[in-house]
Amino acid sequence: MLAPGLVEQRATTLFAKLLVESGVCFAVPTGVLAQAIVRIGDSFMYSHLLGGHEPETDNVISLVNLLLDSASR
Repeated sequence: MLAPGLVEQRATTLFAKLLVESGVCFAVPTGVLAQAIVRIGDSFMYSHLLGGHEPETDNVISLVNLLLDSASR
């Protein structure tokens, strides 16, 4: 697994800011939700390095939409 680093920290911070600015009240802290979104993206973005599969961006978008929908209830 890829270790967290500056890029992930920066991406998480930016996503958290976007989530706060959305005005939606989430059931979990925005930092936790933002990190989950970044990690989901990472797992698909680097799938070709980890398992030989091509990145599947449609799946990332579907999963993040599902996560945001369930987190905003």
